[in-house]
Amino acid sequence: MGGWQARWHPSQGNLSVTGIWNNIPDDLKPYTAIQLHADDFVGHGYGGYGDHDRLWAWYSYFVDQAEEYNRNEPDSKKHINIYLTLMTGGTPLSYLSRTIPDDELVAFINAHECVKGVVLSENYNNGDTVGVAKVTAKYLKLMAQQGCYLVLTDIDKPGSNMMEKWFNDTDELHNAAKKYHKYLIINSKSTSSSGFNTVRSFAVGAWLAGLADNWGH
Repeated sequence: MGGWQARWHPSQGNLSVTGIWNNIPDDLKPYTAIQLHADDFVGHGYGGYGDHDRLWAWYSYFVDQAEEYNRNEPDSKKHINIYLTLMTGGTPLSYLSRTIPDDELVAFINAHECVKGVVLSENYNNGDTVGVAKVTAKYLKLMAQQGCYLVLTDIDKPGSNMMEKWFNDTDELHNAAKKYHKYLIINSKSTSSSGFNTVRSFAVGAWLAGLADNWGH
């Protein structure tokens, strides 16, 4: 992989994937995953326009590190687990077919055992609630077909209840969650207090209603 990824866009704290993983106690590793977040390469609603080639080169750079580590670690309970961020900061839905073609995403997941799923983050910034619901339902079905997980992690604007709207403004996501609840994880994004309890209460409610078998905070 090209050296520009590591020099210009390193992982948080300038650590390699293996450097981060080595800081995690062994007894927690089976329950831990690293979320790869390519920010401007994914594209968002405040200036990042998405870059297909750099996005996949960046993800490949770190996923290759994880794969190499796992090949050399005989204890599978210590293997690195990776999640790929597909949306962040209100990523415009029109970007996705250009930056993350479905067939390319599926091929990448199938080629890399360490990738356990994908993350949709900060879609509260996207006003197209029906569009967000539909694309979320699509990714949930796509992940379930690969035996992988979809993580829906978000914050909220006071009084907006965006996550509730995704499930109520159209039946598509609600029905997908009923069918693929085993593969859906909902949690509050812990980097901000904005709407934290709103999302957390929805996550617990979805879990109690059988729409998501997993929730976090």
